[in-house]
Amino acid sequence: MKREQRRESAHEELRTLATELTLPQEVEGDSERICDAVVDRRIAVGRPLNVVAASSLYTACRVNHTPVTIRELALVSGSNPKEIGGCYRSIVSAMNMNLPSLNGSSYVLKLAAKANASEGSTTLAVEIVRRATDWGLGDRYPMTLAAAAVYTASLTMGENRTQAGLADLAGVSEASVRDCAKAIRRLMSARGGEDERQTKDGQRVS
Repeated sequence: MKREQRRESAHEELRTLATELTLPQEVEGDSERICDAVVDRRIAVGRPLNVVAASSLYTACRVNHTPVTIRELALVSGSNPKEIGGCYRSIVSAMNMNLPSLNGSSYVLKLAAKANASEGSTTLAVEIVRRATDWGLGDRYPMTLAAAAVYTASLTMGENRTQAGLADLAGVSEASVRDCAKAIRRLMSARGGEDERQTKDGQRVS
């Protein structure tokens, strides 16, 4: 396939994916520019077109702080998540891109909306993710952390949600949500005890 034909075909695939995921126009536009650079500079030679398109779109989502996961893109593009991840890393390296860190709060808002969580649960879940990141859980897969945070917040607020249901909405395993929720509860308990000791010692609690 000639380069121009490959670019046109990639653009068509990008538009389909962006529409399927209801992504903003600016994300679609950035993904097209990234994809053109990938094709022109032969960054992803030998990779299937759907993988190139999905990887370009994921890169654009990261640039624009848009909460879309590789697993979501794999599902709608019919690609292997590992292939998308590998292509994404090649793009970032070849184009010397310094992308912002994943914003866990945006994934929480996305999942909470899917789960019809209350404003109170959503606000608490965002705070839980912020604290969990400070406590060293920021390296967890973002949708797993979001699901665990929404589950924990729902329990606190007396809202009936299951780990299985949230895992299904997040596209992750129930076991990963369960393990992450346990880690959050352990850290919250430990931190609560620490805060209580600090208060008794007359120290300011952060």
